[in-house]
Amino acid sequence: MTENSESLERDVVAASRRFTLYDFVQLILSNWYWFALSIVVCYMCAAFYMRRTAPTYQRTASILVKDSRKGSSSEVTAFSDIMGGMGRRSVDNEIHILHSRRLMADVVNKFDLATVYTTSGRIRTVDMYGRSPMLVKFITLNPNKAGQFKYTVDNEGKVHIGSFLDNETYRATVIPGDTVSTPMGEVVFVATPYMDRYNNQEITVSKYPLNEVIESYRKRLQCNITDKMTSVINITMSDVVPKRAEDVINGIIEAYNADAIEDKRAISDLTEKFINDRLVILSDELNTADSEIASFKQANQIYSPRDEASMSAEEISRLKQENMSLEASLEIAKYILDYVNNDTSGPSLIPAAAVTMSGASSGLASQIDAYNQSVLDYKRLLSDSSTSSPVVVELGLQIATMRNVIITSLESHIEGLKMQINKVKNERLYADSRMISSPTKEKELLSITRQQKVKEELYIYLLTKLEENALTGATAESNARVIDYAYGSNKPISPRGMMIYLMAMIIGVMIPFIILYILELLNTSVRSRREIEEALSAPFIGDIPQYQGKAEYGIVVKENSRDVISESFRIMRTNISYMSIDNAVQVITLTSSIPHSGKTFISTNLAMTLAISGKKVLLMDLDLRRRTLSKMMGHRNDRRGLTSYLTGAIPSLNDVISKTSLHDNLDMIFAGPQPPNPAEMLMSHRVDTMMQELRDRYDYIILDSVPAMAVADAMIIDRFVDLTIYVIRQGNLDRRHLPDIEQLHRDKKFRNMCVVLNGVTHSKRTYGYGYGYGYGYGYSYGYSYISDSDNEYVPMWKRRWRKFKRLFKKRK
Repeated sequence: MTENSESLERDVVAASRRFTLYDFVQLILSNWYWFALSIVVCYMCAAFYMRRTAPTYQRTASILVKDSRKGSSSEVTAFSDIMGGMGRRSVDNEIHILHSRRLMADVVNKFDLATVYTTSGRIRTVDMYGRSPMLVKFITLNPNKAGQFKYTVDNEGKVHIGSFLDNETYRATVIPGDTVSTPMGEVVFVATPYMDRYNNQEITVSKYPLNEVIESYRKRLQCNITDKMTSVINITMSDVVPKRAEDVINGIIEAYNADAIEDKRAISDLTEKFINDRLVILSDELNTADSEIASFKQANQIYSPRDEASMSAEEISRLKQENMSLEASLEIAKYILDYVNNDTSGPSLIPAAAVTMSGASSGLASQIDAYNQSVLDYKRLLSDSSTSSPVVVELGLQIATMRNVIITSLESHIEGLKMQINKVKNERLYADSRMISSPTKEKELLSITRQQKVKEELYIYLLTKLEENALTGATAESNARVIDYAYGSNKPISPRGMMIYLMAMIIGVMIPFIILYILELLNTSVRSRREIEEALSAPFIGDIPQYQGKAEYGIVVKENSRDVISESFRIMRTNISYMSIDNAVQVITLTSSIPHSGKTFISTNLAMTLAISGKKVLLMDLDLRRRTLSKMMGHRNDRRGLTSYLTGAIPSLNDVISKTSLHDNLDMIFAGPQPPNPAEMLMSHRVDTMMQELRDRYDYIILDSVPAMAVADAMIIDRFVDLTIYVIRQGNLDRRHLPDIEQLHRDKKFRNMCVVLNGVTHSKRTYGYGYGYGYGYGYSYGYSYISDSDNEYVPMWKRRWRKFKRLFKKRK
């Protein structure tokens, strides 16, 4: 093929692949019944899905995590970067605790969520949570073993059980409250208030492994922070039974609060033990001091000390009080330091009350409070995770850092106390120097009495803290405050009916559209006038609608008829007359690329149209091989035909011209017997002589010729033809043949070549354009629509099936 031919073929293929918005709309309109059927089916599937799928409801609760930094001093803030911070990070820790396996296990066991009760409804299975007629208690079954059975409660209140997975033949009848041995171990049936509502209804009891149930509910439980600037946590869960979602959420909140209170009470118990131990020691020391004073007074006969000197009495009294307080604080601080240094068993709690008793600053007390809280979080996380968990390791490092900070602070505090004690002692030495005149025994008595006072004050102070600690333990509160318990709308969140039906409608439209579009892409046949006009430069003189009725001799054009197909041929006749303005058109031949294009149908009806207009017309069958026109007119084996005249068997031309009953102005020449050499016969001079004689007799001579791409007969007779009508049948010719037709026109292989589109159907015409005189008509004569044997009409479904098979044959 030449370069111009290749370029032409590319242009034709590109033009055939165009698919505009208009084509899209017309594709839907022309196949509306498929779209309607698809939408109805998809809608029914969506309705079945809505009825089959159990609705899911959502429940949400809100809690406020109390800020651990509230009321703390600036010293705690200064150490917040070392101590790990107590703001947002503490809220994240609480989320981990709320989502912990331990709390969920408590909830699952509390509500027996590992046991599921269901019954079969009309369409779907119904979950019977909270309204089962009987509750089943498994006594000896392994919690991580699964099983299933069914039971029915009769009108007398007896329970009939059976259909066990492990033993389907087992059957038993029990009374509620009795223990029965089953393939799943010993079980007890407990009656509920709903027992009378579901008499004789089969209930399925499914027991799932405990660990799987816990993990399943943990995955479904969602804990989120509403705002980064707040410490409010939203706890959300979805379930087919809204009451179960409410029970799980509220159960988690209750377990979380109880766990937090238990932690605080543990700290209170530890502090109480520490204070009681110190009280025992101080009680012994006070008894010893009292005995020493009594012995000293007895031995030295001192019963009432003299008053101190008036000038230093007030100062010495103040220094005594200050010194006693400092020494008590020093002793407690040393005890706490020893307690922290000697604790090698791992992170443990530090008595919080002892810090305040040591006279330490509020910063050190806050550090120890933060340390105790971190130790509790560490132990709580360690119970759900391993020691190698990143969260546990990070929290352990923070605790170690905080412990070092506390030790450093205690050492600094002790050094400060020592410096203050030395200062007070120096001041006392100065005050005592002024009392040098006081008796030495009195000074010794004062020293002993001073030690007694220190221990007495410390003892009273510990008694006070013991009462405060008891009050704190009794009124311990949780770390969070419940804002809203589980609540939610009675409208399900899924399946969403509006969305499901909308998707069903979209899918219902897309399925037939995709199928039709793919079929259009696979269909390489000529489908419209537009494709012809875009690919060919030859004049287009008309498109003939498909005729789906039966016609005598294939003639559908009637005189004075105003139907669509008659108007199509009249338009075609008018266009031919326009082409006769410059060059007279008298001899017209019809050819095509492939057989079954409808050349015979168009030639006969065109001849009839010209005859009706008052023209003398001769219709000649020049398809000497197939003789389609002759067969259609009932002259299959007629010896009086064209071949007989060309061979000389019939000498007179008048003897081969047949008058017809179709119209007075229409004559015919049939093909005659099939010759062995049609091409050579058409090349004879006798044909030229015959055509010249016929030109003198008739206004129009219509030649029904052979396909141009099949044999050379069409090109041979072109020497005496004035106009060549190239017939293209819709859906019959492959678009890849259009470049060959265009090349024939450019090379002027046929004289005055023009094109007509035959067999235009309603659905096909929507992809092109026509003259606007109507749709849905055409003819049924031809090899694709009418049986060759008995001229029987072929139903539409058979025509569709044949077209489908031809489509894939062309693709191969």
